[in-house]
Amino acid sequence: MPLEIAVDNLAEAVIAAQHADRLELCAELDRHGMTPSVELVSSVVAAVTIPAFALVRESDSYVADHPTLDALIESARRVVAAGATGIVIGVLTRRGEIDTPACREIINVARTANPSIVVAFHRAFDDAGDTRAAIDALAALGVSHTLSAGAPGLDHSARSMADRLASLARARDLAAPQVGIVACGGVRSSNALEFAIASGGWVHSSCRVHGRFDVSQVRELARLIR
Repeated sequence: MPLEIAVDNLAEAVIAAQHADRLELCAELDRHGMTPSVELVSSVVAAVTIPAFALVRESDSYVADHPTLDALIESARRVVAAGATGIVIGVLTRRGEIDTPACREIINVARTANPSIVVAFHRAFDDAGDTRAAIDALAALGVSHTLSAGAPGLDHSARSMADRLASLARARDLAAPQVGIVACGGVRSSNALEFAIASGGWVHSSCRVHGRFDVSQVRELARLIR
């Protein structure tokens, strides 16, 4: 069970990197993550030996108007230049489809800065109306993997765990082998194995309890995956 941990500061990144297989660098995790600073990206990349992806997200909306798209493009350029191993993007149209032209612009800028950059998609995937079409669009863009909570929106409490796991398994089956599914949304040591089975392996967690980074969660998740 490979483990990705989301972090928003250097101290937590160093701790998480001792146990995780990959980091997702963010700012403002209380808003489900925004683009991290260049300083955070560069300092983490210098301090850890595992891949460190940078979230590229500039607003709460998954729909990007022209100014927001410009900001996303510039953020992608900057975090790649700072040494991020990969970027995590997510833009939808107002109709709930993957915004392929917008995503392609962001990806092109990132790959110009680093041709080997890995591109992932964030939980905007869960708000796409047609899962199969979304996966096809991501595959065409060369996206490596997408996060999914198995439920639309950022509040997944209205969906039962059984429903979420079934949605993840369906997405996994539709996406394989072109696009990986990384389970997220409340992943903790108590449920990580269920999420891992549904996603086909990868799980993503912020390892936070009551809003605070919990080292015991990091260690327990690491114990489970080993």
